[in-house]
Amino acid sequence: MVHKEIHLESSEVFTIENLKEGSKWLWVHCLALYIITSAACLLLYFEYSTIAKMRLGHITGCASKPSQFTVLIRAIPWSSEQSYSDTLSKFFTNYYSSSYVSHQMVYHNGIIQRLLRDAERMCQTLKHVSPEINCKPSLRPCTFCGGPTATSSFHILSNEADSVKGMELGELTMTTTTTEQERSAAFVFFKTRYDALVVSEVLQSSNPMLWVTDLAPEPHDVYWKNLNIPYRQLWIRKIATLVGAVAFMFVFLIPVTFIQGLTQLVQLSHAFPFLRGILSKNFINQVITGYLPSVILILFFYAVPPLMMYFSALEGWSVIRQLNVFSSVRDIPAQLARAVPTQVSTVSEH
Repeated sequence: MVHKEIHLESSEVFTIENLKEGSKWLWVHCLALYIITSAACLLLYFEYSTIAKMRLGHITGCASKPSQFTVLIRAIPWSSEQSYSDTLSKFFTNYYSSSYVSHQMVYHNGIIQRLLRDAERMCQTLKHVSPEINCKPSLRPCTFCGGPTATSSFHILSNEADSVKGMELGELTMTTTTTEQERSAAFVFFKTRYDALVVSEVLQSSNPMLWVTDLAPEPHDVYWKNLNIPYRQLWIRKIATLVGAVAFMFVFLIPVTFIQGLTQLVQLSHAFPFLRGILSKNFINQVITGYLPSVILILFFYAVPPLMMYFSALEGWSVIRQLNVFSSVRDIPAQLARAVPTQVSTVSEH
């Protein structure tokens, strides 16, 4: 809509190019720039203040989650004198005594190992229990005639001293087994969310490869298998994943190049003269240029996501949402898988 009383002018009218050299109105132009800049900064200040208040209201209004009070700590230093749990408890008791609540160690996972451990624990507990089986005759009424009948009542009378000794040995074995199954990772709980955030952001040691902290993910978002990986191996795994992704990218170029060659029948017949008779048939031509490239690309396209997911898991992420299949360099095969069919269809149309 064009206003009748406002003339259309180009944007050069509002720039410094509209001023002539030596003009006394330069200060008006500079003053207008300062006013516009100040107004923009003021509007941004009020806008961000409103957004910050809305965020704080959302945080305070939402129900607190356990993960907001929890910190995932990895690379706990090993000590021959005490377990990982004792080392962790001593560290946070000394440095964060006012905010530290408790912790939960990460143990070696595995159903078979857990079953074997439980069976061994029960065997160790029952092996030291020496029951005494005494047989005492008793008279009970007969079921049919009501007369007395001699029965044998078996009672298992355990020796109290042996039982206590067996329980102590069982607890000691259980404690030793639990200590052996501990891993150098744990979840540490704090009193407030602020304390957990501070601990997750602060460097806990002069050695950056020890006492590595991060905010704990949601319980359903934890990739438990990767928590058993030593933290020192993560950088090696990342380099290996990068090398594997680049190698797979070059391997993926082989079928792409082959498919591009199938769509160019003229060049293919010149390169392989013995195929001219076969390529001259209409059915073979349609299969080679239309059906076969699509099948090969679809097969390789379905092979990309599982392999990329394996690379992401191999990289050592402890959060499931961070197992992003297509990220950085690893996104190149997916882009090729999406771009090549489009190019093939375009070439076949021409």
